[in-house]
Formats: sequence, structure tokens, C-alpha cells
Amino acid sequence: MKGQEFAARAIIDTGSGVSLIRKDLLPREVTVQAADKSSASMFDINGGLLPIKGTIALHVRIRSYTTEITVGVVPGMSVPMILGNDYTDRHVPAICGPDNYIRMNDGGRVPILRRGGTIAATTQKADMYCACPSSASASVRLAQKTVIQPKSRGYVQVRTAFQGNGMVSPLHRVFDKHQMHLAPETMTCTAGQAWWLEIIYSRKTTERFPAGMNLGFIDGTRATLLP
Repeated sequence: MKGQEFAARAIIDTGSGVSLIRKDLLPREVTVQAADKSSASMFDINGGLLPIKGTIALHVRIRSYTTEITVGVVPGMSVPMILGNDYTDRHVPAICGPDNYIRMNDGGRVPILRRGGTIAATTQKADMYCACPSSASASVRLAQKTVIQPKSRGYVQVRTAFQGNGMVSPLHRVFDKHQMHLAPETMTCTAGQAWWLEIIYSRKTTERFPAGMNLGFIDGTRATLLP
């Protein structure tokens, strides 16, 4: 939605025919297009039968891949968001279980989070697809001038000279001065290419950050690879 950005965990579910979002995730001012009386319901993973109250058009971004989709709005769903076959048939050309990733239409690879896991590991084969891991660290900087709204959570576009698979670490003085927290995570990067990084901003005022501002570092020596 234009002017609205929020981060939510989504499940890519090849057993679901439609994409769905939990109603309480949407901002209050957003208008949901009401469904007719004959609209469908869904069986939740917990066994409940939940009605699909309406639909809404959303811009969905997974890493750097963005597309607009129409999703059903469901109250009380046990997961934040489900991307069903209407999404995967168009935007996910490959789901590779043995190598533990899915591939988006732009070529980007997203790790699969297994049931019970907290962080999906990236296999060495997937890392080599982009570039060989580097042991050198490099700065992670804003790719463009960025305006961040008060008490918000979302993604900013960044660039780095780093090439390969590495662990992103926040710059502590950015949090001390601006109250902006950079979510640490393992990323596979191409030098100079823009990608998205999650941030949490806790101040009560709007902040404008210039392009090139240093947010943290990425270090190949801290990346965890499977043998």
C-alpha cells in the first residue's frame, strides 16, 4: 500500500489456493473491499473454520523482489500471512528442498525456514551461485536518501562493496545517536548491488537519512556455512 510499510513473517504454502493476511496486521485507516455473502472460509492450522472477510491489494517485497498481489483478509488467523498458489505460480519458479532455498523471479534466493528452526541456514552450493565468500569486511551504507517514520519497523535499501556470503552487524553509534536498530542477519551479496535490510526505529520523530550513511558492517568470517 502506498505510504504504508510493515514487516511480517509470511509462509509460502503450496497447499493453499489463495494468499491471505491476518486482519490485525493492517493499519486501521486501510479500507478492505468487502466480500459477498457467499465468500469462502479457510481451515486454520489449529482446526478452526475462519471466514475470509474481504480482499485488499498489497505490494509484497521478499528481499529485493517486489510485486502487487490481491490477498484475502482473515480475522484471527494463527499465522501473519500466507502466500498461496496464486503467488507461487507466478513469482516462485523453483523451490529446492535439498539445497534449502526458494528462487524468486529476479534470481534472488531465500532460505527455507524449517519447522522448529529459528534461522534457515544457507548451503554452500547456494552461496557459490552468487560469489565466493570473502573474509574481508565492508561497510553497509544507505543506497538512497531515506525518510523513516516515528516508531516504525520496515526495510531500507543498502549497498556494500562486500562480495559473497556474510553476517551483517549493526553500527552501535547509529543506535546511540538515532535510536535505529539494524537487524543482524546473514546475507549473500553482489558488490555494489542494492538490497533490503530490516530496521527498527524507536524515536517519536520523523528522521531523514542521507544516501551513503554507514549503518553497519558485513563480515564473511562470521557467516555460517553447512558442510
